[in-house]
Amino acid sequence: MTPVSAVPQLGASVGNIFTYGDVGGLLRIGKGLGADYGAARIRPALSGTDYFDERGLDDGRALYFLVGAQGRAVARNIFLDGNSYRASRSVPKRNLVGDLQAGFSASWSKSLRLDASVVLRSKEFRGQRTSDEICTAALTFTW
Repeated sequence: MTPVSAVPQLGASVGNIFTYGDVGGLLRIGKGLGADYGAARIRPALSGTDYFDERGLDDGRALYFLVGAQGRAVARNIFLDGNSYRASRSVPKRNLVGDLQAGFSASWSKSLRLDASVVLRSKEFRGQRTSDEICTAALTFTW
């Protein structure tokens, strides 16, 4: 398997919580890249999947580092815009936001995987003092 993989992303979400369009990409460097398409993440974020194919492992293992970026054009964020059907508190949101991400993924077999990443998210509303830093870790196992 090739030691470098680029995963482009183009997507949209439509709903009463979030409505946005996004574009981004993920660069992975390591071994066993054919086993998945990137670590699973909570959205909004760079896409990842629960897809896993053990035939893509390198001698039964995978280890790669990842970096990525995503930009979003946000039409609706209920957490910033407030209630959809009646007046409620809200803040003036920024319609163009983005994420930078770095992390790693390690699989020791088809049954055990660890993903960890850090996301730097741009300011999402006017008056927000600092950007957000989001750290995630996921241990996945099957039996």
